[in-house]
Amino acid sequence: MDYMEIIDQKTKEAIALLDQWGNRSEYARSVLRGYQRWSGADLKGKAKKFGASYARQRKIAAKAWTQVGGELIRVEHGLIVSAVRIGDGYATRRGFYSKKA
Repeated sequence: MDYMEIIDQKTKEAIALLDQWGNRSEYARSVLRGYQRWSGADLKGKAKKFGASYARQRKIAAKAWTQVGGELIRVEHGLIVSAVRIGDGYATRRGFYSKKA
């Protein structure tokens, strides 16, 4: 199994946890899938103005991600990404990092 398959499997597990918790937020799922940023920096318009509910959803997504064995790490330029530890490194959707950045 390559590292992208591992990331995809952990993402599915985290989304299943959200379902178990009764969380229906598509935003939380988008963050887990990598479509939205963990920092919320890509929010625009009303979403940015009323960002507290989005922040809560990111926190819930982060809890689900860590409960399935994932981690959040900072990579180049401080970007926060979903990661899974493999040996001495981290697998992410952006590639493999040999150490925590």
